[in-house]
Amino acid sequence: MARKGLKIVGDKKGLKIDGGTRKLIGLMIKMILSLAQGRRDTEGAVFDTLLGESGLPEVATMEEQCTVYQKKAVKGHSLGPPHIWVFGALLAVVVKRCEAVAAANLEVLKEFLQTYESADVETKADPVRFCRVSKFYNHWQKRIILCLARECGQFRKALMGALVEAKFVRRQGRAPATLMERELQEWLERLLKQ
Repeated sequence: MARKGLKIVGDKKGLKIDGGTRKLIGLMIKMILSLAQGRRDTEGAVFDTLLGESGLPEVATMEEQCTVYQKKAVKGHSLGPPHIWVFGALLAVVVKRCEAVAAANLEVLKEFLQTYESADVETKADPVRFCRVSKFYNHWQKRIILCLARECGQFRKALMGALVEAKFVRRQGRAPATLMERELQEWLERLLKQ
């Protein structure tokens, strides 16, 4: 059986796509959207997400630590993964801020910081599964994404409380669809109407 090639003909009104190709593209877009939603579901279940202004000291210190790590990391380095250094910088700033306001959870945070700073690279990676500061769609905000080991329950609660006191907003559950996902959904709807 001879297979027809991809038939897309452009004109001033847009693209014209034959039925089989339309169905294939539609299925591919649905799969991409499904995977994106699954990723957002997983992130919501696994990570603690906090939003804060770009100018907060925690954000600035984490970004600075990323830059320092990138400069020090060369092929074959023994620094370990970058997130343990970014987390260490975050924790140091949080403890410093908590000392200034005599926060309720200060002792838990200090104890964890002392243990963390004296640990070797492999030991640091055990409690901290993931830590990153990243862009957010509002240019004046940044997003901190954390994943701590289950054993860190009391410390995690203290850290989240300290970050919320520091003017971060904690987000839980599935994140809303990204701009790219919304654009893909619109494109799929237009494609299916043809």
